[in-house]
Amino acid sequence: MSIAPEDQTISKLSDYILETYIDSSIFSSEICAKIPDNEIMRTTNAAESFHRHLKDQFYVAHCSVHIVIEVLLKLQSETYLFMNSPPNKLRIFHEEIIVLWKKYQDGEINCLEYVKKVGLKN
Repeated sequence: MSIAPEDQTISKLSDYILETYIDSSIFSSEICAKIPDNEIMRTTNAAESFHRHLKDQFYVAHCSVHIVIEVLLKLQSETYLFMNSPPNKLRIFHEEIIVLWKKYQDGEINCLEYVKKVGLKN
């Protein structure tokens, strides 16, 4: 690369990035730019969302280790509670719609059956 510094390590790194993510596209761009399945997240990347949430927990740039540990323990507790809580109705409904859509795409049900099952129920 013409703009890279003349350093062997940087040259190897830039070649690796070019070959892996750009030229041969071993990992497609959809991996990094994919919208998460969970519609609650506002970013397009789960790691970015986690980092944003973690960053919002700190009020100063360089806080003490005790505060960092306290925040991490709190985050661990929240995650544990979320993972072990019963699923909410909206998420269950969303999963049912996805299953029905796959059945429709595979030809197991027709369009009318799909609309009847997904549509409003009186």
